[in-house]
Amino acid sequence: MFKKSLDKLLEMHFRHQPDYSRLDRLEQDVWRRIRARQDDARAARLDDVIGVFAVPQFRLASFALALALSLAISPLFPPPSPAQAFSPAQAMGLDLFSPHAPYLPSTVFENGKNHL
Repeated sequence: MFKKSLDKLLEMHFRHQPDYSRLDRLEQDVWRRIRARQDDARAARLDDVIGVFAVPQFRLASFALALALSLAISPLFPPPSPAQAFSPAQAMGLDLFSPHAPYLPSTVFENGKNHL
């Protein structure tokens, strides 16, 4: 009895010839599906990480931890003395645009240096 039902199912399945024309791109289809699943997994993990930051308790805890760490580490780095302090223009590298920039040819020649 089981053999007859199996034969019937196989006969129904193989009534039409299989379409072998789609087998030439089987590998590309498999790799495309694998990449799609990996991309979905990455997006889900990213959504989970971003979702954690939406919780107000976590935001408050991370802010408190950052504040505590900055207060704990700040004594290790004392502020520079006024003689060592840089101007904001020097810190941003804007002294290149000043008329007395050290690398301007006019400044170099005024100071009597022969090389740039």
